[in-house]
Amino acid sequence: MSPRYETINSNPTLAELYANAMLRLGVDCPMESDRGFGSTDMGNVSWRVPAIQPMFKIVDHVPNHTREFTAAAATDRAFQATFEAAKAMAFTAIDLLAEPALLDKAKREFQESTAAATA
Repeated sequence: MSPRYETINSNPTLAELYANAMLRLGVDCPMESDRGFGSTDMGNVSWRVPAIQPMFKIVDHVPNHTREFTAAAATDRAFQATFEAAKAMAFTAIDLLAEPALLDKAKREFQESTAAATA
């Protein structure tokens, strides 16, 4: 039997912090707090700790998991997009460390979402 991958339980506070960090870097990258599609091992993680799975664009009009996407991933544009996303993740962590109330909010949202899912 294959492992069960759960849908992502995206944390609204973390998603907002990440989206704001991307905007500060000049990248419009809206985060949806409930994506509602697909499943991944990150979904399993997100039901155990507050989490997000940010997505970012490395190329226009090329679907993921294709040969064209693989080729696009080796470009300078993809490197720059990945670097910006990594910086946004770092800024998100810094925001949480600098403002403990944000971390507490993310934890509360997580507890509420997991409680609602098991009710």
